[in-house]
Amino acid sequence: MKKSIPVSNLKHTWPEQLTVRLTSLRHWAEPAWATLCGVLASGYLTPKLGEQGRLQLALLLTLVNLGWGTLWAILSSTNWKQSLTLWQNWDSSIPLPTLPYARADSPAWLISRRLGELLQWWREAVWPELAPAIVALLAALVLSLVLSIYLGADILLLTIAALALMELGIRNNDEQGNPHPQWDSLIAITLPWITGHTTFTSPPPPHSIGLALAFAIARASTWRPGSRTSLLPAIAAQTLAAAMLIVLQHPLAAGCLLLLVIPQLLLWPHVREQDTEIYAKYTWPWLTAAMGITAWAIRGQ
Repeated sequence: MKKSIPVSNLKHTWPEQLTVRLTSLRHWAEPAWATLCGVLASGYLTPKLGEQGRLQLALLLTLVNLGWGTLWAILSSTNWKQSLTLWQNWDSSIPLPTLPYARADSPAWLISRRLGELLQWWREAVWPELAPAIVALLAALVLSLVLSIYLGADILLLTIAALALMELGIRNNDEQGNPHPQWDSLIAITLPWITGHTTFTSPPPPHSIGLALAFAIARASTWRPGSRTSLLPAIAAQTLAAAMLIVLQHPLAAGCLLLLVIPQLLLWPHVREQDTEIYAKYTWPWLTAAMGITAWAIRGQ
């Protein structure tokens, strides 16, 4: 008979990881700023924005931050794998009444026993450990779906795409259970930019999506850098964004982006290998400024 693993051996690590994410300024500020950049790039964010437009913008920011942001924080910071691993060796069961005349080892008896094991596993290994995460996850999911339905079919499809990206992202978490920066940046930068653009006009053109991807690459390189070399894509991505602006006939904006890269280049040689997070902290304002300038340059284009 398989031995079940005692529930008391579980490590309660997820609340601390989740708290760190939810109390991080970047976790909330980056998707909101990327959304505003997408709206600005669509050409709709003007002083003449009406009441209906302001309502849509407020609901959109709520969707991206409280909806998607909370979903991603919970999914990427909760140790779901530990409870699922326990299920593989679980043999404790709640006695359930079987169907009349069901013999031992019959299909009805096996279904009843398996259902009892599932209920016992949920009661002992899942709910005590993950109840707050499950409740918050369901609340964020309902909020996201309700707001998406109100904002239109395109936003509902983008919400479904966001859920798919989140699933792919958590499947590729590292050994500590942290999401990879590339997936985190797609959800925090690229998807909100596309959503902001789509909400008020239409799906963004290829050059707008390309610029959003460039900034996602730059952000991913500075989010959790491991060495000086890993920071180089951040400079390269912003330089690429400047080159794209030149192609789009915005040389002044491209020059501004290159000027914003200069402080990052000056700071890079002075960063020691063990202090690369300091570099990410001080380059974040330059990156957000570059996003805003780019969105302003291509607005309505």
